[in-house]
Amino acid sequence: LASLPEVNKKQVAAVGFSMGAFRAWQAAALSDAVTASVAVNWMATTDGLMVSGNNQLRGGSAWQMTHPGMQRFLDYPDVASLAAPKPMLVFAGEKDTLFPLDSVNAAFGKMGKVWGAWKAADKFETKVWPGGHVFVQEQQEFAYDWLDRQFGVKR
Repeated sequence: LASLPEVNKKQVAAVGFSMGAFRAWQAAALSDAVTASVAVNWMATTDGLMVSGNNQLRGGSAWQMTHPGMQRFLDYPDVASLAAPKPMLVFAGEKDTLFPLDSVNAAFGKMGKVWGAWKAADKFETKVWPGGHVFVQEQQEFAYDWLDRQFGVKR
């Protein structure tokens, strides 16, 4: 996307829901071309996800999240924090059964410290919505309005 001549290279965002959110924060962390990200319903600590019944232990999607040996050194919020100080918005669902809220809040706290260390706390925002593993219209509007603010876009 950033290589296209009609694209403003300063306004390239990665936005994703669920596994797409996992990919969005990874893209933001690993690519200078991504200048902002919105990750909806995929952030927590590894320890918080290693609970009976969680997808991390079922195997259905867990293989997609495997980076051999990485978690000996970096947890999910550590990897996402490589995106700092770029703008990042991360949502969670209060009743999301896949991402326990205590684990989500621990990840948010860890990430917030990194953006703070970059003196970019205003570029990192989290929001826990009532409800579960969804990305409904109200959340979408919030996310795209947030991106507009980050990019200085006026409607």
